[in-house]
Amino acid sequence: MKKTAAIILAGGKGTRFNEGKPSLKPKVLYEVNGVPIIKYSLEILEKIGVGEIVIVVGHKGDDIKNVLGPKYIYAIQEEALGTGDAASKGLKKISDSIEDVIVLYGADIYAETVLREVLDIHSKKNPKITFITMLLENPSGFGRIVRGEEGRVQAIVEDKVATEEQKIIKEVNDGCYILNKDWLVKNINSLSMSKVREYFLTDLVELAIKEVSEVETYTIKNPTDWIGIDSLEDIKNAEEIIRGKK
Repeated sequence: MKKTAAIILAGGKGTRFNEGKPSLKPKVLYEVNGVPIIKYSLEILEKIGVGEIVIVVGHKGDDIKNVLGPKYIYAIQEEALGTGDAASKGLKKISDSIEDVIVLYGADIYAETVLREVLDIHSKKNPKITFITMLLENPSGFGRIVRGEEGRVQAIVEDKVATEEQKIIKEVNDGCYILNKDWLVKNINSLSMSKVREYFLTDLVELAIKEVSEVETYTIKNPTDWIGIDSLEDIKNAEEIIRGKK
């Protein structure tokens, strides 16, 4: 594996935890089986050899720092302007010697094998971007993977801006990317604000394709190898899944 750093997006307001209002604590600090959600990703990243980890905080960011301590690097996203903006804030904290950057959400839980395998694919094939996809019967809320001839990725279209035809697509982006760091530094500031006033990290996939750069995907086969947590109901589901794996 190349020298890799991680940017963990942890600035969400957790409105689904508090009836549409900002949650009383950061979403990533809600607990699954007594463990703050974000710690699942932190432990796996450290286990597989990602030594430099930047956590991008926003809503109640000091609470995250107090729980996790000074072991990690922190970047602040003062205004919620989307994943592209958050990644840009985190990227500024990454060391010059880093070759690849893995970006993921702090409220997602992955099986160790998933992150190992996607990093291995990225290292061997050396594309500009590798990202994780999954097939869902109900893909509502997720970015859709638009593919063209021979199954090549054409774009990731966010649910907020997807057409009715695109919303039928069942292959979704689960929000984990590995990017060549130099390419990311060169292109992160070229993102344009969308019509919902956010900068989408997913737009970098389309940019790479336009440059005729290689884009790779890794599709999760076991539906329990990735757990996205966005509500109290999701926490209960995650607890059952994790207990069942022990």
